[in-house]
Amino acid sequence: MLNKIDDFNKFILNYKDIFIVLTQKQIQLRYKNKYLGYIWSLLNPILYSGIYYFIFSVIMKVKIENYPAFLVCGLFPWQWIGNSIGVAPNIFAANSSLIKKLNFPRNILAQVEVAQDAFHFVLTVPVIVMILFIYDIPISWKLLV
Repeated sequence: MLNKIDDFNKFILNYKDIFIVLTQKQIQLRYKNKYLGYIWSLLNPILYSGIYYFIFSVIMKVKIENYPAFLVCGLFPWQWIGNSIGVAPNIFAANSSLIKKLNFPRNILAQVEVAQDAFHFVLTVPVIVMILFIYDIPISWKLLV
């Protein structure tokens, strides 16, 4: 077991530069030269939350206390996971030129996508905190349990 951990640590140290460069490139591609880049990336999950709220609260009359906060706290992380999984089938095809030119472990490409989506999720955390503040829900570690 220790040998596998040592191998993983060596792997991280050997390829951290390419991981950082590729992650920065993905983040820049997502937000660069986009007039509403960050705003649109926030509006997308907020609009999904609004649609779910309308369907389940207004039409189906679901009775959950602080339902909008419940929705936002669940939907934002879910979109991080969904986006990370959604790009998986096309990772290698989209980066074929990079794969042909460089010799590096291919699984870094998947890790880059997850890290880029994690960066996007971190940018949406203030919206979650704002919704919790609006609904007067105290923020504590008990929320994570």
